[in-house]
Amino acid sequence: MRTRLLLGPALALLLVASACGGGDDGGSADAGSDGGDAPDTTEAAEAPANPDGDFFLVRWYTGGDNPPANEPEGLATTRLWALSPSCDDDEPCDVDVTGAGEGGSYDPEEFGEPEDVPDDITLEWDEDDETWSYEEELGPYGSCLDAEGNYADPDFTTMDEVDTVELSWDDSGERLVGTRTEEYTLNDTGRANPDCEDGGWSATYDMVLIPQDAVDDGAGDEVELADAYYQSREVYSVEGTDAIAQYDWRVNDEVTEGSGSCDGDGCDDARLSIPIIAGPPIELELDRDGDHLTATGTSVDSCSSNESIAAGQPEVLIDEGYEAEWDLELTPVTLDEDGHQALVAHGDMTATPTDEAASQFPDDCGSTEEIGAYYYLIPSDLVPS
Repeated sequence: MRTRLLLGPALALLLVASACGGGDDGGSADAGSDGGDAPDTTEAAEAPANPDGDFFLVRWYTGGDNPPANEPEGLATTRLWALSPSCDDDEPCDVDVTGAGEGGSYDPEEFGEPEDVPDDITLEWDEDDETWSYEEELGPYGSCLDAEGNYADPDFTTMDEVDTVELSWDDSGERLVGTRTEEYTLNDTGRANPDCEDGGWSATYDMVLIPQDAVDDGAGDEVELADAYYQSREVYSVEGTDAIAQYDWRVNDEVTEGSGSCDGDGCDDARLSIPIIAGPPIELELDRDGDHLTATGTSVDSCSSNESIAAGQPEVLIDEGYEAEWDLELTPVTLDEDGHQALVAHGDMTATPTDEAASQFPDDCGSTEEIGAYYYLIPSDLVPS
């Protein structure tokens, strides 16, 4: 099987349908990163009393209290929220949240309709703090940690989870900003598990919600690529292998490097260099295609045994195992008034086995693989080192 571009164990615990994520140490930020600052020509606007309509959510892991040892910095995701105020007043009030995706899903349309639509959320208005917030008790929905600080429960039933979200308008009045905190405490199942260490842990995420119309309109904006990004991936389709989960979180041990820029007319030597487990990095070239950017390229990837991939410990069988083609559509999303931009990409990677790999390791490296996924790139200087 093709060795995974993105490293780290699958974090199934963090795939909450409404707005979830997880984390692990994904490498140190490049101190020289400019964070992908784009020129800020936006004038401050007065925020509406309440957010209303479809919003594009970006969330990334920034730290926590006693987090797991393999909790990746910068682990990110996007979700689609439909916000509806509970009042018609010109004063802030509670806001109801539902999924803005297909069939009420919180996911982009590529993931398809969910079998079960999550319960609605209500963001309660706090007049004193001028914030909207909610708290949700999820019950058994987490893994305890062993003595080394790693996940000790593959079933994720040994910790009870409580999630808290707090949001407010930023100074520009154009986006909601805030945090999501996940608190995990040991439950009776965990206390009975000899592999579980006593105690709990937490994870914190920065959140930004941008009106969907603004994201669509901003797809053609100027982009100055950051020197370094933390990258994560969420898979929505797999063909040619059964050794990867339908939903698979991975984060590079090393940062993705960026260079160049794009504007409404095209791109000027804009590239992304993505490190892989074995071999040279994947070099993707950015170009303009109408209102969107594209990221395309080819790479040579190693092949690991299916068994080792499934166990989360890839063992490379052959370095030049696959020739891969990348075809992604990329959208910049401005996260703050300083012009920091996340890059949200989705599309296909098709990996064809080399003749040598297919003949030597037909069971593990003999099939063409096609993986459809979302890729989230967060400027490294937005993540505490």
